[in-house]
Amino acid sequence: MATRDSEFSPREIEMFAAVMLHGSTTKAADALDVTQPAVSKMLLQLTEKAGFQLLRKSRQRLIPTPEAHMLYAEVKRVFESARDI
Repeated sequence: MATRDSEFSPREIEMFAAVMLHGSTTKAADALDVTQPAVSKMLLQLTEKAGFQLLRKSRQRLIPTPEAHMLYAEVKRVFESARDI
């Protein structure tokens, strides 16, 4: 069972979705009107909470892992459900 510290916050989920949608921490930060270091820090926290790697760097680019794609599919489903309310 997940502890309170391992639960994803709504803001973490929002930032993760922005990184997946925009493809970079800089573009995600611009879209959310926060700093790039704040997005990077959140990604580290989210990865720690998830217990698996979400993104890897390759030639200065972030590459989502298969697990990140699965998580993003769930996040998109939740966002779509919320929009339907």
